[in-house]
Amino acid sequence: MNNLNVFVASRLLTVTTGLLWYFAALSSYAEPQAEPQQVYNWIKQLEGQWTLSAAESQEGGTRTHPSVLPLLATDQVTMDFKLIGRERTVQEDLLPGTKRQMVTMYHCKDSSCSAVKATHYCAKG
Repeated sequence: MNNLNVFVASRLLTVTTGLLWYFAALSSYAEPQAEPQQVYNWIKQLEGQWTLSAAESQEGGTRTHPSVLPLLATDQVTMDFKLIGRERTVQEDLLPGTKRQMVTMYHCKDSSCSAVKATHYCAKG
């Protein structure tokens, strides 16, 4: 398992849609003029199960959210990234196994990866 660093934990758990997360990733982590294939490759590198670090090492208000508070500094998986469909799609499970579980699917728009698409399935419906 990987331990989310402070910035990633606060960023990823405060977004309301996978698409917003994509734009945060593009602006925060990728090269300023990153090509869609570079962004998709970066998302693929997140593969694995992630946990949250302790509250004192978190930034922002996410650590006080009722859905997140019991998960801090535990071994419980808070994010799980899987490569599916011949590694052409990344499935992100946020808060798996909880009432607030959400899923976002990331994939290239076409074979030349002219854009990265994200479809988010929100717990709010």
